[in-house]
Amino acid sequence: MRGQIIAVVGAGGKTTLIHQKTKEYVEEGKTVLVLTTTHMFKEPGMIFWRAEEEETFFSEVRSVLAEKGSCVAGKNDTDVRKFTALPQEIFGRLISMADVILVEADGSRQLPLKYPGEKEPAIPEPVDEVWVLQGEKGIGGKAGEVLHRQNLAEEVLRIKAEDTMTAEHMEQLFAIYREKIRKNHPEAKIVCLSV
Repeated sequence: MRGQIIAVVGAGGKTTLIHQKTKEYVEEGKTVLVLTTTHMFKEPGMIFWRAEEEETFFSEVRSVLAEKGSCVAGKNDTDVRKFTALPQEIFGRLISMADVILVEADGSRQLPLKYPGEKEPAIPEPVDEVWVLQGEKGIGGKAGEVLHRQNLAEEVLRIKAEDTMTAEHMEQLFAIYREKIRKNHPEAKIVCLSV
């Protein structure tokens, strides 16, 4: 039996929300595994997968979950500060080890707002819920400074780099994400969060 899989996408505080929810779930007595389908900054105590030490990896994940209630796991990235997605078969084995699996499934270059690219977000299969975030601190800022993939958003949002982002633009971004997610993951529950 697998855990509940929640993908966190969009912009404006995905990693912060994942940390907050991990703490809450652990306090409720649930075990939580934090993964990514894109890239995240490395964290102290996380477990790294290596093909030549696969069984050791699974053993370490089980041990950390039993001891702490939560575990961050991933694969070393070419950027030494970050880790990246695990192979699909490894992901498939891990999802039965925890009650909740939180997956950061989108990148935003630490900007508060995001327009998704053609192949984004990178939502895993299977997935139960998708939380779409957009950062309120981007409202009132210049699109070119606060909106990731602003160049792709120009035509749809009718906004240039020097234009000011509004709450209406943020609602449009939520709608764009909802439409993409429903198309590719029709069974997933979608939750939109202004953070």
